[in-house]
Amino acid sequence: MEGNFKKMDMKVRTLFVILFASVCAGCFGMEDMPGASGPGLTLVMILVVPIIWAVPIALACAEMGATLPVQGGYYMWVREALGPFWGYCAGFWRTWIWYLNEGILLVLGLDYMVGFFHMNRVMYLIVAAIIMALIAWVNIIGLKAVSWVSVVFLIMIMVPFGLLVVIGVFQMDTNPMTPFFNPHESVSNDIAYAIVLGVWMYGAFEGPASYAGEVNNFQKIFPKALALTVFLMTLTYFLPMLVGLAAVGEWESWSCSGAEGAIDIVVVCNKVGGHALGLAMVISAMFSNIIMCSDNMAATVRIPAIISEDGLAPKFFRHLHKKYKTPSYSIIFTCLLSYAVICYGKFDALIEFQTFVFFSTYIMLMIALIALRVKRPELPRPYKAPLPTWGLVCYAIPVIIICFYCIIFCSTAAKVGAMIFGFGAPVSYFIFKKIYGGIDGPNAVPHDFSNDSHEM
Repeated sequence: MEGNFKKMDMKVRTLFVILFASVCAGCFGMEDMPGASGPGLTLVMILVVPIIWAVPIALACAEMGATLPVQGGYYMWVREALGPFWGYCAGFWRTWIWYLNEGILLVLGLDYMVGFFHMNRVMYLIVAAIIMALIAWVNIIGLKAVSWVSVVFLIMIMVPFGLLVVIGVFQMDTNPMTPFFNPHESVSNDIAYAIVLGVWMYGAFEGPASYAGEVNNFQKIFPKALALTVFLMTLTYFLPMLVGLAAVGEWESWSCSGAEGAIDIVVVCNKVGGHALGLAMVISAMFSNIIMCSDNMAATVRIPAIISEDGLAPKFFRHLHKKYKTPSYSIIFTCLLSYAVICYGKFDALIEFQTFVFFSTYIMLMIALIALRVKRPELPRPYKAPLPTWGLVCYAIPVIIICFYCIIFCSTAAKVGAMIFGFGAPVSYFIFKKIYGGIDGPNAVPHDFSNDSHEM
């Protein structure tokens, strides 16, 4: 199927816009952190998490994406490094976490609208259905449509944040670092929640690699786009949060739940710049989560398509639209699952539930990076993380520690998620291998890694 995808050249700025839009597009969702963990810890974690989490993950993605710029991205990296079983498990976990995440993103955006427009439940679900239909349509048209929507929406999203910082800096009259921890919670819970939310906000760097087979110069532009994204998303999270906490205060009421009395970034804009800026931020919040959902869907739907090519998933996942050559059935399937998540609609509970799967994917990423260096040292690496293999091991340790720390301190719902998704991957692997034959079966499409990495 890969050879049937439309190929295209892409500039660094275009991939940066898609990547930035898929992982950041504003600091929406960060408002839960001050109320849960304390304002001081929030500001510190926004700056610390990139160093101990985002940078190692970005370096790993940059090297893997440059070494194996193939359709299916993350799944194919792990498959080549650790074999088909672990590749499937990694692909399964990564796909299902983003099925959940598509819904979470829109739940977050809709929560801002509920609080501002006082929408009832019926209107909430109607608006959600319309948005999901539009996202499906854009993704079926293809990557060019996704990129153009991202550019237009991102401009509209970032203007209110710039105005908030410029106007709010003259109203800063509260120490944003006090108190450092939430005095009503234990320090361990404060740190655990801050890390969970922080790493969720700094995730998904591997997403665009899923459609690397459609971008002729992917291995050249991906590392540069990653570097720009990590730097600018840190500023995007830190500056509005700093100004908002210092200008408005009331850290205990900060939340993105949409509940009465909750202070989110929209309320901050109302207090700092009046109703007009608040309305602009509501529109920004909706656009932000639409483009995040749309851009992440572009990455998510291509992994099950390639797993299907390997004879490990139903064939309908690999079906391509006759005109646009996109995995249209996979897109529709993702939208239906995401809408089911939206119907559940509790942002904090959904974040907790996906904890295990989220962290499992990044443990697998770091292991695969090291394993591929050992197993395939002869592969050309247009970009290579500036560390020897033993240095990568040392650099991966904090990432893995963070993952296990968050899993240990996560809620019961997250542990239930661990059991469902943790065991679901190996069980479904053997079931699908039996039904469809696996990589060596008659339904599989042969794939040569070496040709992709050299030719692209």
